[in-house]
Amino acid sequence: MSLIPIVGRLRAHLFWLSPSRVLALGLAATVASVGAIALAPGFAILIDEVQQLVATGAAILALMLAARTSSGSRRFVARSLAVACIFVGLGMFVWDVQPGTWSEGAGPGDLLFAACLVTIGISMARAIFRGLDRSRLLAVALDTAILLIASGTLLTLIWDRLLDANAVYTGAATALGSGLVAVAGPTAAYLALLHRRVLPSIRGPHMALAGITLVGLSMVAWETLVAHGLGSAVGPPDYAYSIGLLMTGYGGATWDMKTSSAPRFTRYAQAGTDLLPLVAVGICVSFVLLAPGNDDFGVERVGTAVVVILALVRQVLLTAAERRARTAEGDASAGLEREIRSREMLLRSLTRQEGGSSPEETATLLCEEALRLEGIDHAVVRAFGGGGEAVVMGLAGIGTQAVDQGLVLSPERSELIATRSAGGPWTETFVAEGEPHLVALYDAGLRTMANAPLVWNERIIGVIGVGSTSEAAGSVAAERLRTVREFGVVAGALLGPHLAERARYEALHASMSKVIADLAFHPVFQPIVDLESGGTIGYEALTRFDDGVRPDLQFANAAAVGLGLSLETACLRAAQQDSVALPDGAWLSLNVSPALASALLPLLAVLESSERGIVLEVTEHAPIDSYKGLSDALRGLRGHVRIAVDDAGAGYAGLQHILEIHPDIVKLDIALVRDLDTDPVRRALISGMVSFAREAGCVLLAEGIETDSELASLRTLGVSLGQGYLLGRPARIEAIVEGRVAA
Repeated sequence: MSLIPIVGRLRAHLFWLSPSRVLALGLAATVASVGAIALAPGFAILIDEVQQLVATGAAILALMLAARTSSGSRRFVARSLAVACIFVGLGMFVWDVQPGTWSEGAGPGDLLFAACLVTIGISMARAIFRGLDRSRLLAVALDTAILLIASGTLLTLIWDRLLDANAVYTGAATALGSGLVAVAGPTAAYLALLHRRVLPSIRGPHMALAGITLVGLSMVAWETLVAHGLGSAVGPPDYAYSIGLLMTGYGGATWDMKTSSAPRFTRYAQAGTDLLPLVAVGICVSFVLLAPGNDDFGVERVGTAVVVILALVRQVLLTAAERRARTAEGDASAGLEREIRSREMLLRSLTRQEGGSSPEETATLLCEEALRLEGIDHAVVRAFGGGGEAVVMGLAGIGTQAVDQGLVLSPERSELIATRSAGGPWTETFVAEGEPHLVALYDAGLRTMANAPLVWNERIIGVIGVGSTSEAAGSVAAERLRTVREFGVVAGALLGPHLAERARYEALHASMSKVIADLAFHPVFQPIVDLESGGTIGYEALTRFDDGVRPDLQFANAAAVGLGLSLETACLRAAQQDSVALPDGAWLSLNVSPALASALLPLLAVLESSERGIVLEVTEHAPIDSYKGLSDALRGLRGHVRIAVDDAGAGYAGLQHILEIHPDIVKLDIALVRDLDTDPVRRALISGMVSFAREAGCVLLAEGIETDSELASLRTLGVSLGQGYLLGRPARIEAIVEGRVAA
């Protein structure tokens, strides 16, 4: 049955119970026993047994209470020390109730003490040595061996020579073993604490180690007294044992591995780790040389010789380690200096770069600059396309014959590069398998590569990589990470505008291509009315896009990526197909850009199937590069269609547009029609346009009529045709056919 639930229930009834209070009660009982023995010397053995039992129980209870409220390493230490205290307490009890074990060889008590030592060793090794840096393990192992052998040698010397005890005495093995662990074990643990820079304290591991040492030395003292025939007397070792147990319990209950990096403590810790083993060697040698009866070559001399040899080995290893450290430091400093010079040279060169005429040329220039770095044999720039694919934009060095510029990497490779670049610079190693272009680079000699993201406007637009052919290039690539990061920042600034514009262009091109391919639009028709009779004589075909984007923006986007004519042609074809269902006799007005009108052939392909009258509205919102070319194109169409100038008064060319094209219909912009009934300047301007149209032989069509007053004013001024929300809104062909809008 576990002791934890028992301790929990006990504490629930005794709410004041805590580790420190329990240990204080144990200490009080130990102190009180001194007075009790003085008052009743005949009961000294009994009183001593009781105080040892109370001290042992207090230590165990305090440790179990601490384990109940702790976690992790602290709980493990508290539990382990509690078990060790149980073993040592039982061992003492067996020794006392079976006095024959003092002279008959190893018995149950010795086994219990051995179990105690093993438990302490396991707990200290896990709590202290386990967290030690691997580079220090060899030093601690040698120091521990020196201390262990030196302690054994000294204890044997003290036992056999200085105390003149019976070395054949069977309890001596237990005493010497206890003393050995009590001195060497805690000292080695203390060295490990110094290596880990754990602050000395009267709490925690230092107190626990002091308590373990005191318990072990008490056992040595007991055996010494027994060897001299004083084993039944109550003396200081009995109280040292109890106090040692209480100290061990307090140290385990307050376990804390708090470290310090203060310079003063660091110097102290370094001095301690260097001096303690040397002091042990010096003491061991001094005792062997000065102790009486040391002429024979016994265990003491052998132990001392081994200690001296281990000390020499330790010194040789420390000297070699120091030499390697100085060499490594010098190599690192030289490498760092070379790296700094290379980076400075490279970054100065990059900042002077103005870039090429294209992203590919700029990327290639950047790669050629990267080859100037020491140890770099290959450089590549990979950019992310609109679909997330990685494309080789530029490369230089080895592998240029194996990998082509413009290579689109596989989706798996592209995704890997994108994922890794999101986490910052990284290194990769090439092997003779995998994707073909990677194998080709390996065959060309490339072994490792350091990569860094290209960032522009807080967005990763690509990845730059620098590679090496060296078999030891793994460390080289690791050293390049900071350089390649800086390289990526500068390269991103140079490539960013180009790649961002290209990505925007490609994304827009893909979007507009999809609109055209999916016919993601539909035509609507707005009636054109004879203002004198009020009848509908024609319809203007307009386009509405399924995604809700304004038509003028969509046509501008298509023109920006070279798809303007394709989109216009597709829209005209859709309008032509739907116009078949319009009322007979109504003509169809189609909007065309000057570019489409000048191209002529795509326009003729749409118009040739029309069986109704067509009016081509040439928009004035687009500049005309050559009026002659446009006039020549329209001249070939005049026998089949009428020509209209759209939005007169709102475009680039003004009256020149009308004079050069000679339109059949001039459409007055909505800006001239708005508030016509209250603005005499507008009325005067339209009146002049009416006179101009009469002289030029063309017809005026007013756009954007929305009020009865505007309509009346236009009729008064003599404008022939009109359209606007007042006369009819744009509608799909289905609504017009079903009569849901005015025809």
